[in-house]
Parts: sequence; structure tokens; C-alpha cells
Amino acid sequence: MEYFQKPRTPAQRQYCALAAYYKDGIPAREVAAQYGYTLSSFYSLVRDFGRRMKEKGSDDPFFRNKKPGRKVSSEKPHLERTVVALRNCDLSNAQIYRAMRALDLQISQAEIWRILSRCGYEKLPRRSRKAIAATETVFQTHASLRRAAGQPLRLKDVSTGKSGV
Repeated sequence: MEYFQKPRTPAQRQYCALAAYYKDGIPAREVAAQYGYTLSSFYSLVRDFGRRMKEKGSDDPFFRNKKPGRKVSSEKPHLERTVVALRNCDLSNAQIYRAMRALDLQISQAEIWRILSRCGYEKLPRRSRKAIAATETVFQTHASLRRAAGQPLRLKDVSTGKSGV
């Protein structure tokens, strides 16, 4: 069958070569030639595979069980800290969303709300347009000062109330 004779991926090629060597008992020289390995690289493959199988708790290198669901982002803790810090500056969800975009951080408004509710924050009480504009102005001032100076906006600038310029 062509699937086993012409593997499409490196992992499949390794699996087929090792199966031919261990299961079918084909000599290393023949397996190496059949699957496009030099003899020494095939022996290295055999050695590494043997070591990996001896390790306790090692994963199956070829047939891993995939965990269902979304992959956890490595940026998630950073995003959560940033969202919480911005809420502590009394910004609304919409203002946090705009601030995150200004910081070049991608997050949806729904995710902002999930983070805040998970951290125990409730919706802000209704504020006057003047109060909203005041918090918005502080953030925009810091952002425009940093951009004018050719510097990236930092969260520290917002939370400390310093322009950083």
C-alpha cells in the first residue's frame, strides 16, 4: 500500500521505518535505504526512539491523544493582568477594549467581560458623559504623548498617570 511505502510527513516516515525495523525484522541497512535515511541517521533514530520509550511517563511520539477544545494562549495571563489594571483605572469595558487595541493587544469585548466577571468585577455604575470623557482623556493624552515621541504605549503609563515622555 502506498501509504506505508511513501510516507508524506517526517513523523509518518519515522513510524514506518521503525515499524519495519522492529515489527517486521527488516535489517537496518535495508530500512534506511527504503525510507531515505543514511545508516547512521537511522541508527540515531532507533537510539532516540528506544530512549524515549524507556522514559517513564513519555508521550507516544506518533499517536498522541489530542485534547479537545481551544488551545490556551500564552498571552492569556498578560491579557488578564492588563484588563484588570485598566479596570482599576476606572475604565469601562468599551474603554478597556479601545485601550487594548492602542496597546496592540487583540481581545474581544466579550472576553474582557468574561475576565472581569471571573475576577469579581461588576458592571460600572452609569456615569455621566463628563466622567466618561475624563477617564478617556487621561488615556488618550498618554497615548498621544508617547506616539508623538515615537515610543510605544505602555500599560505603566496609564496606571501610574505618568506620560513616560
